[in-house]
Amino acid sequence: MANNTLLESDSFGSGSLAPGWGLPGGTASNGTVVVGPPNNVQPALANGTSYGQIWTGISWPDHSSEVTVTVTSEAGTILTLFARWSSSVASGYTAEIAATGATIKRYDAGVPTTLKSVAGLTIAAGDTWTLQAAGAVISLYQNGKFLGFGYDATYTTGYPGFQQSTTVNVTHNKVFSWRGYSTVQVDGVWTKQGVVIPALAADVAASYGVASPYILYEGNAQILSGTVYKAWLSSLAGMIYCESLDGISWTRRAGTIIANFAFGHTIKVGGTYYIYCQPTGSLGSGNMALYTATDGVTFSQVSANVLAKGVSGWDAANFWDMTPITIIGGTWYALYVGTPDLNASPGPQIGLATSPDGVTWTKYGGNPVLQGAWITSAFRQIRGVWYFWLGANQPGQGNGSAAFWDPNECVRYKTTDFINWTLDCHSAHHAQPFESLNSNAGQNFPGFIIDIGGKAYFYTSPSPSDAASPHAYQVELATTTVPTSQLVTKPEDAVSQVATDSFARGAGGLGANWTTPTGGTALQIASSGVVEAGATSVNSFECYTGTSFNNNQYSDVTLLALASGNFVFPIVRCQTGALTFYEANVQGPTGTSQLSTNINRFVNGVSTQLGPTLNVAAHVGDVFRLAVTTGSDGFPILSLYQNGFLIDQVQDTSSSAIASGSPGFGFFATALANAKASAWAGGNTNVSPTYLATGASLLLGVG
Repeated sequence: MANNTLLESDSFGSGSLAPGWGLPGGTASNGTVVVGPPNNVQPALANGTSYGQIWTGISWPDHSSEVTVTVTSEAGTILTLFARWSSSVASGYTAEIAATGATIKRYDAGVPTTLKSVAGLTIAAGDTWTLQAAGAVISLYQNGKFLGFGYDATYTTGYPGFQQSTTVNVTHNKVFSWRGYSTVQVDGVWTKQGVVIPALAADVAASYGVASPYILYEGNAQILSGTVYKAWLSSLAGMIYCESLDGISWTRRAGTIIANFAFGHTIKVGGTYYIYCQPTGSLGSGNMALYTATDGVTFSQVSANVLAKGVSGWDAANFWDMTPITIIGGTWYALYVGTPDLNASPGPQIGLATSPDGVTWTKYGGNPVLQGAWITSAFRQIRGVWYFWLGANQPGQGNGSAAFWDPNECVRYKTTDFINWTLDCHSAHHAQPFESLNSNAGQNFPGFIIDIGGKAYFYTSPSPSDAASPHAYQVELATTTVPTSQLVTKPEDAVSQVATDSFARGAGGLGANWTTPTGGTALQIASSGVVEAGATSVNSFECYTGTSFNNNQYSDVTLLALASGNFVFPIVRCQTGALTFYEANVQGPTGTSQLSTNINRFVNGVSTQLGPTLNVAAHVGDVFRLAVTTGSDGFPILSLYQNGFLIDQVQDTSSSAIASGSPGFGFFATALANAKASAWAGGNTNVSPTYLATGASLLLGVG
């Protein structure tokens, strides 16, 4: 799905099932390949018998099973997707799509347990359905729209595939293609490796999962032997301890090392480990406690209250994540999160506290030092500058209970004094299905960053649901090709700007660098620095042809005005000889939340919506980026960003996918003054930065 890595696929072009298919446990027969065009798989008989197949040709890591289908919405016709399904018994995970609903289930030797039900669905010809198993999260998507997830840790291995049955007519249940993906995907300079510390059954029972790792590389192993990577994590049961030899495969210590405390953050000073954590019974409001240990696992409480929420003001309502940073000249520095109201502007805020001994703390009088961000243990000091990977979101995109928080992503800030901060760039997005792609309730929360084998290893805490229990946090790993000392010298979005236009010239046409596609309506410059539609109530757009672009490209539009019922749309792969391109529609008015946006494909003037319609709150000065890349399966991936935050991501798996063209933009305006832009930029995507090898002062980790 989207930009996950394709491992196996079958479009049944040979007229039969490919050699990699096997028989699912509990199923008597495979489906029947019917010659098209296009070829498709159907049930052999309309007698209610289940016909299915799982791909047993390889061993599967965490994976997605995806089909493009035509299924009639009716009683008696059922499409089933498999994930981690057994080849010997009817055990594993399914998504069963029938009539107007879908159900995620776990099967234990043929006995089903419902994990999630979704009602009120509209099932249409050409739908693409995706079931993904990642750690303990089993997610279901329809045409890129997140439908829901189940949270279960029973099965960790098995195979993807699909199954069909009908009592009506075999032609009512057709599968035209199947694709099996791993959870590995590219996100800017990061390659996401999937879940490396999954939630276990006990974490599932606690309705939280595991999150917020702090990692050290040192000797005195407590589980394994020798020099190891050690991780301290949070769960609602308490603090958890793990070890690893490579930073990828982790062994977990049984039980908790500090019971009934969570949101713990660690620092090691000399031979003593310090953990600052909060009682699980009062998360978000309780006093911060301090525990210490000399072995990293046997902790004793030093104080039940080293820091408390404010009596009034910015940190009086919510209080989280006291994170020790460093000791400078005998003074301890820590950052923490507070807010008077998580659902009101500016959302989470960060405060500074100092201490002479790590026990007695004083809040900085000028707090908060940063607004709209959340502190974690992901930070490094490099060449005298402190770099922090923080949690943040695009204001107005969140769910109803946390509009200024979800969906959360990673942003990189820098500071030299913990008081004055600069937004450096955007980092990892919530682009994975198990991170709640295309949903306003999920998170890809930064956790920790460390160098391993000369590469940056970025551990995050994704969750498909932060708005309501269960939260389903796990630990995910993303890696780069360079250490953090080089990583911080470049942005993390892996794009290369090729052309810009500020429209700082006289009124009239856009100029020789711009081309209006045949059959289209041109844009115009209204005055210096202001571009608008060339006519009212039609789509006016142009593409930039003054230079060449890769087929993997992006288009940035800086919004100047957008009234109700009007649209701005960045476009990519625009062809000059026809009305053929991809566009993202962003609807006005500015300053109003919960308006709609979607991504469309135009082919010779005919528009087809790709993926879901999502909410967006547009503002004057916002930069909307539509980017396109070709995925590992050969199909275009379209990603829409607002001010660097991912809003929408879909894939065009159709036979009408557009392969090439130029970036540009356009408007639909009911009056010329209703839709305006002040700048445009375009360039290439999936471009690895050219890093220069530099020395660094590394706070943590090994290179």
